[in-house]
Amino acid sequence: MELKVKEVSKKLGIDKLLDRKPGTLSGGEMQRVAVARALIKDPLMFLFDEPLSNLDANLRNKLREELRNLHKLLKVTTLYVTHDQTEAMSLGDRIVIIDNGKIQQIGTPQEIFNKPKNIFVAKFIGYPSMNILKAKIEDSNLMVGNKKIQELSNPKLKDNHLKIGIRPCDIILKDNGVKCYIQSYDYQGSSWVLSLLIEDQNLLIELSELPSGKMETINIFFPIKKILFFDNEFGNLLS
Repeated sequence: MELKVKEVSKKLGIDKLLDRKPGTLSGGEMQRVAVARALIKDPLMFLFDEPLSNLDANLRNKLREELRNLHKLLKVTTLYVTHDQTEAMSLGDRIVIIDNGKIQQIGTPQEIFNKPKNIFVAKFIGYPSMNILKAKIEDSNLMVGNKKIQELSNPKLKDNHLKIGIRPCDIILKDNGVKCYIQSYDYQGSSWVLSLLIEDQNLLIELSELPSGKMETINIFFPIKKILFFDNEFGNLLS
């Protein structure tokens, strides 16, 4: 057992910590010690149950990188349980989204972000969360209330009333776009998040910078390739 302890501790770079008491270890060191204790038993799988939930933001970021490096080093299948979407997106090769005990979607981070199977997944993954708007199709035009959002050249959707989703970062400014009223500004450091009102529905847009100071209205455009369509009754993605 002593040889196994030395072998594992050296592999994880904690061999110099063996004589230290738990109270003197940093968060990252404690995490590696916990992994080492499990490794001694030669596990087929690791289970991490929200290991970073009680840590401050800076330490969480540091330990996420530690865990990512450990996973690459050890090459052991790992099941990581978290409510933090950032952890799931940055650490996971495949993600399972669960709501009320039911699996909503399984896929890579890219698949889940770009093609969420339903509205729950769409709003859960991504920050700011995806905009979901009530919409309808009239004479090949995609409408939100009485405002024309897009013209559908070859509409395949049969539902007159549906819901559409678009991420705040995918909405762009356009002089002849849809006029919206600005409700608030939220400065995020690297970007601005504006809360808008389109007809009677709320909408978020993320901009790298404001066009010309703070305004009361703004004109926006929805790129058709960035719009997702969901059925109105169950909220499932429409192909």
